[in-house]
Amino acid sequence: FRSLKRVFFGSTGVVQAGNFRCMPGGMDSEEEDDLVDMDDSEEDDDDEDDDSEGDEVAPGLSAGGGGKSFTAQLREDIQKTPFDTELHAALVGVLRDSADLERLRQARQQAASKVVLPEALWLEWLQDETRLAGEGDLEELDALHKSACAACPTSQMWLARCAMLRERQAGQPSKVRAVYEEAIAILGLHPEDAPEIWADYRDFEEGLPVASNSGEKAQQVQRVRTLFMRQLALPLPGADRLKEAHATFEGGLEPAVQSKTAAAKAAALSKAAAELWAQREALEKKLQEASRPAMVMVGVGPAETETKASPADVAAELLALEEASGDKARIFAGHLRATHWAPKDVRRWQRFANFVSSEMKDHSRAVEVLERAVRRCPDSSELWL
Repeated sequence: FRSLKRVFFGSTGVVQAGNFRCMPGGMDSEEEDDLVDMDDSEEDDDDEDDDSEGDEVAPGLSAGGGGKSFTAQLREDIQKTPFDTELHAALVGVLRDSADLERLRQARQQAASKVVLPEALWLEWLQDETRLAGEGDLEELDALHKSACAACPTSQMWLARCAMLRERQAGQPSKVRAVYEEAIAILGLHPEDAPEIWADYRDFEEGLPVASNSGEKAQQVQRVRTLFMRQLALPLPGADRLKEAHATFEGGLEPAVQSKTAAAKAAALSKAAAELWAQREALEKKLQEASRPAMVMVGVGPAETETKASPADVAAELLALEEASGDKARIFAGHLRATHWAPKDVRRWQRFANFVSSEMKDHSRAVEVLERAVRRCPDSSELWL
């Protein structure tokens, strides 16, 4: 980037960030080859017109032929179709390639306020801003990460936020711990995302420096042990590997901080969780199978068609199972997955928002759900109302 300017945020105080992972972003290599390199002299020329400074020339047009720049054309197209994800992603890609930091930030903010952007672009934005941020920018940088997690609640987004805080708030473990707990509240029961977050949380706790003071060391050991127990009690895949990891952890402790009851407690918790997982395992495998890309078989004889359940249908079955359990945390996870697999289903988004607002009494999280909903279903008057 050409300048290390402060991260720009909207006047409302809400970061309108923009880079999720739902669609591929940027341009392919052929389109990039068609762009004309920017003249380095533009870097110091502040009097250029805002729509022409640093813009690449649209493919097929000469720089001196009076044609619109590629960037200007993208801006014009976005004005005509503001909810087109690919156009926003393309503009972000062009501005990033041209190292136009301020306009790149504005393009990302505009994109995030209108559409669902790919997770890859979110992570790219977070990485860019983390590299540029100074010591005094932590609050704004964390606000950007927080907005990213709200807009795109995946393990990679939450782990990026946790990693940033682990590096920049190394001396304040309680603040980092609080963010891990936020991540667990959102994804702690998600079969695909949860194990990675739990493991990273334990890694953080195990890596904290402790004094030789036996009391402080015992307290830290108990924190790690508690995380093992909490995860072992949940109906998640990989229970056998988790039990092995717990046994290794306990076996490596000094006698002074070992627990005589930890092994028995872990066995009891994991047994109960295994029974809950057994109720879901068939549906989880069915969802994995349904979400695999369809294979096209070419043969000589007549084509055989196999009816396979859609991921959206299987996710709805899993949600019904969780609703029958009455466990709010599991129901929340079920809604999260149901809307992921049916992002254009307005009814599912309404049910999700109503559950979070009415049953969980968490109005701020309900707002996050609705914000994701209207970006996926911008034409739905029911969601806007």
